[in-house]
Amino acid sequence: MHKLRKALFIYLLLCPICMGLNAQGFEDILWTVASGPEYTAIGGNYDSLFLWPHDQSKPEYSLPVTGTITNAKWHPKVDLLAISVQTVTKDKKTFKGCVIILNARSMHTQKLQGIPPTGARALGWNPSGELLAIGDNEGHLHIFDQSYKLVKKVDTGLRSITGLSWHPKKSVITMVSGKIGNYDLEKDEMQVWKSRKEEMLLLSVAWHPSGEFFALADYGDYYQNYPAQLQFHKPDGSLIKVMQGSKAEYRNIQWTADGQQLATVSDAFRLWTKEGELISTLPFEHLLWGLSYDQQHQQWVITDEAGQVHRVSKDGKELLETIPL
Repeated sequence: MHKLRKALFIYLLLCPICMGLNAQGFEDILWTVASGPEYTAIGGNYDSLFLWPHDQSKPEYSLPVTGTITNAKWHPKVDLLAISVQTVTKDKKTFKGCVIILNARSMHTQKLQGIPPTGARALGWNPSGELLAIGDNEGHLHIFDQSYKLVKKVDTGLRSITGLSWHPKKSVITMVSGKIGNYDLEKDEMQVWKSRKEEMLLLSVAWHPSGEFFALADYGDYYQNYPAQLQFHKPDGSLIKVMQGSKAEYRNIQWTADGQQLATVSDAFRLWTKEGELISTLPFEHLLWGLSYDQQHQQWVITDEAGQVHRVSKDGKELLETIPL
């Protein structure tokens, strides 16, 4: 029964990939965007990673990738990009996946060893860039060093891990799934707890730059009348505040570098204060998926389910440009 529940959870997590094979519109989803030192990387249901040079007005290069790119994260100091990829077999019964490291200077790719066949989605470099954490679809946390050697594998007790975030000052990794998980690398200790009374699929987590609390966002269950929530939690897991208002799941969240604002994407692009007060709401026609901040142009970059890339002003009030892929 446990394996059946885990398989169902993975299916619900990845169902847009399945739908993309046989349903109109789902094949256009751009799951992720990541703005790095030289390029903005964009990926989704396109069998390609798109690279957007910062001096260009649109994506110029594409790197063939077999499958759906579900997440991408840049190394904090060098031009390395970690990419999670998922595919579905022709019988649509089996999920496969891998994690790839792209060197954006040489365009050389390397597949990480040790990730299970079902793949992974959650990615995150620690602040120094010395370690890379991968949360897989079986509920395991993998930690790799700079040579991509697996130095730690942890059975978290979670189901498929959808997102993770390193504490900015400690060797602590916070993960989300149907529950919240905290792993202390130095103490080798794991804690798991619920975010709300109803176990809900959580999609994204982000530590505040101060390390004093973290934000997380969930999928909600509108059939059961459980609206999607944005929450702030203390390091010990205690709840600080709950925010609602979105008409769809919160797909991604990101703090500004100074920690004064939190950006979220769902049915709209929203900016919140660090106290959880809503600053601005910019609605969109299509649901939003990817989110990143382009430091060079001082703009937010967002992707949606219709294969479009949007540039939004720093204050979140103006749509500057929309570019279809």
